[in-house]
This record gives sequence, C-alpha cells and structure tokens, in this order.
Amino acid sequence: MSVIHIVTRIPQPPPQAHGQNQIEMKQQHQQSNGGFLHSDENKAHKLHLVRRLLQNDDGPHGPNNEPRAPTLTELQQRRRSSVFRFNRTRLFNKSGSTNAKFVNIKHRGHRFMADIFTTVVDMKWRWLMLIFILAFNFTWALFGFFWWLIMYFHEDFEHLGDEHWDHCLKNTNSYVGAFLFSLETQTTIGYGYRVISEKCSEGIILLIIQSILAAFFESVLIGMVLAKASRAKKRAETVVFSKMACIGMYDGDLHFSVRVGDIRSNSFLVEAHVRMYLIKPKVSEDHDYNPIQFYDMDVGYDTGLDRILITSPVLLRHKIGPTSPLYPYSKSTFSRHDFEIVVIVEGAVEQTGMTTQMRTSYTPDEILWGHYFKQMITRERGTYVVNFALFDSVYEHETLPYSAQDLERLRNGELPEEEMPNDKKPSKKQINNMIRFQDAITSDAKENGVEPAEEAAAAVADILTPSSGQNGSIVTNNNSHDP
Repeated sequence: MSVIHIVTRIPQPPPQAHGQNQIEMKQQHQQSNGGFLHSDENKAHKLHLVRRLLQNDDGPHGPNNEPRAPTLTELQQRRRSSVFRFNRTRLFNKSGSTNAKFVNIKHRGHRFMADIFTTVVDMKWRWLMLIFILAFNFTWALFGFFWWLIMYFHEDFEHLGDEHWDHCLKNTNSYVGAFLFSLETQTTIGYGYRVISEKCSEGIILLIIQSILAAFFESVLIGMVLAKASRAKKRAETVVFSKMACIGMYDGDLHFSVRVGDIRSNSFLVEAHVRMYLIKPKVSEDHDYNPIQFYDMDVGYDTGLDRILITSPVLLRHKIGPTSPLYPYSKSTFSRHDFEIVVIVEGAVEQTGMTTQMRTSYTPDEILWGHYFKQMITRERGTYVVNFALFDSVYEHETLPYSAQDLERLRNGELPEEEMPNDKKPSKKQINNMIRFQDAITSDAKENGVEPAEEAAAAVADILTPSSGQNGSIVTNNNSHDP
C-alpha cells in the first residue's frame, strides 16, 4: 500500500535570484522534478493543469462528519447556484407538451375545419360533451321542424279532432309533438301514441332521410368520443422520467444518462425505442441565426441499444463521443450554454396496438455532473423488487471535470484547451485518482506500442514526484497504488 502525505500547500516555483544563484536554483529545481520541466512558463502551465484535475469537492457530510448522499433538493439548489443564468425558454415542458405559440396563421379556422375529426378529438372533454349534447338536440329540433312543416302544408292543424281526416302524424297537435316524434324516430325507441300515416308520402320520404342521416351522424359523434377515450396518449401518463439527468463515467467514457420507468407491471410498450436531441441556437457562417437547431444524440441506433423493453426502470445512456453535441462541454462550461436536451420514448400499446409517444426535456440546471443513479432493483425470495422511492435518487461519484474532448486530448498526450480558474487544495482521494489516471495513460500507451503521453504525464509528475523532502511537497510511493 502506498503512503501519501499531503501538506498544506502545493509546491511553488523557486524565488527569482540574480546571477549564478538563479541558474543553480533552476537546475536544482528541474532535477528534483525528474527533468520534466524546461522553463518557468511551462511549469506554471502544467501546474495549472493539475490544479484543474485535482478539484476538491468532498460533498455533504452527516452529523458524524461522515459522507452522505445529497438529497434531490440539495442537488437542485447546488445546480441553481452554480449555473450561469440565462433567460432560458424551453421548447418542451417536463410533461412533454410543447411551449410554442403559433400566430398569424392564414385561414386557420378553415384548415382546422377541413380536419374536423382531429380537431374534435383534440378538444377538452367539457367542450366535446357540450358539442355532443348540442348536436343531438339540434338534429332532433331540425327534423321536428320539418315534420311540423309537413303537417302544416297537409292542413292537419285545421282538422284537429276530425276522425275522417287522414293525418300525416296521428295524435300530434303541435310543434312539441313533432319534436317528440323526431326524437323517437332518430333514437329508434319505437312508436307508441304518435305514428305516421301510410297515406302521407311526404312523411315517408322524410322518415327515410332522417333514419339514414341519423345513423351516419351518430356513428361520427360516438366514434369521436371513443377515439378520444381510447387514444394512446393517456397511456403515457404511467411512463415516468427522472427529474434530473446525470453525466458520469461509464465503461471508460463520459455518458449522459436519464432514467425511465413504467409503473404498470402487467402491461408493456411493444417495440419501444428511444431518441435524444439537443436543442440550442445556432449562427451559421453566413450569420444566419436559427433559435431552434436540433442535434441528434446517438443512443445506439446502429447497435440496437435504442430499442428497450421497459419491464423495469431503464437507464437511457448517450455516449459523449466526437460526434456528440456535448463533446466540448465540461463541468465548468456546460452550465453556461443555452441548450435543452429532449428525450423521446415511443412504442405501441400492447392492448390496442396504437402508437404512443412520451417526451421530457432537461436544461443545464437539471443535469448533475459526476453523479450516478442509485440501484432500485433487488431480489427477494425469487422475485425482483422495484423500489420507486429511489427512482430519482442519485449519488455523487469522483469524476474528472474535463469534457470528453479534453479527456481525449489528454489520452493523446496533448494539453486541454479549457482554462479552469479553480485552484483548490487537492484532497487525498483526488490525488489517488490522479495517480491512477497517470498510470492508465502510461499503461494504455505501452499496450498499443506507442510512447506515453509525455505532456499529461509530466504535468502529473510535477506535483506527484518526490522533491527530496522539501517543505510543501507531496511524498508518494510510485511503485504501488492506493486501492
């Protein structure tokens, strides 16, 4: 086991001297650091690099000064306090509805009436039921008026009570009676006291027309109600997304991850698949400003990882690689960008086969850097138990504050481009991670038959190499590693 002693300050470059004393002190300082330094300017740049890697963030502690997992409220407050404030406007709300208002549309009413079925189905239930009730009463009243006109022109009202007169509608003396006859005809409840005469040809023709139109009209109205009641959009109410998203290391690479789950245990979405998009403004080379530009975020389309089976909560991961729009974003810079990540899950309802889509979105203040989702599935007595109380729970994990682009530059022996002003005192845990990071670079270079990443290794060695017991140094055993 290696022994690491951390003192209160990071070694600084030797003080400036004049003449021969300055030259001798520079040579001694270069020898004590393994020969990695070539100038004071290079030393300062590499020292800044290591300070960036060794950011100190011990996280919240419990009453006994023991580390504890931060609550969701603490994480949200921490993110809000650290996010560079933008006047952000979401395109998609957390519920998945769009936050867009369309104005100045020509012939809007005409176009909506041309697709009357979709227009009525998209209405709220109170308006649909009002239209349903008014439509039936209107048709009953309309055909009741037609029956009253037939009686009027047939002079039935002039022979009320005359048993020798052939009335078109027997036992009907007013418009109210004609209205009731129209209702009985359209609802097919059968004739009783009021009946049509077989000698009234006009009445027979109107009876046929009303019966045909009533069948068509009722089928359309009832179809609209059934379509609205059974549409797959309501199936999305039982599919939930995590309130926060996480960015952390997974299989050696940075990943953006969210959690999705279905609270129904006996009904599944068929052929469910995932899509992710990053939305942000863009200015083209021709200075054309587009406030809404979509960037695709690969979730495994080529390998089939985008197709999921939500029998239990699933983690949706996006690898932050060279083609990812999150590739240049680091811990200190991604919150300063104005963007929104939309997550879409689409599948077919098992009972009806209708396609449904669930959506949500995440802004930078809803993304946690260096956090993982807690495991919420356990096995008890041969059964998998899913604890939804842990659905939004996360825990903090030691993650380098670099972007995926800068991590790739370090692996290639280059210095990162980002300037991070944080120079906090390094903790023991972070130094151990830094040692493992340096060894990983060297080991990976040797396995591939190439030279180690000299710049990155030199920057680490400037801090981690013993300095002959000088005050302010970090003494470590490079032949072993801390577990």
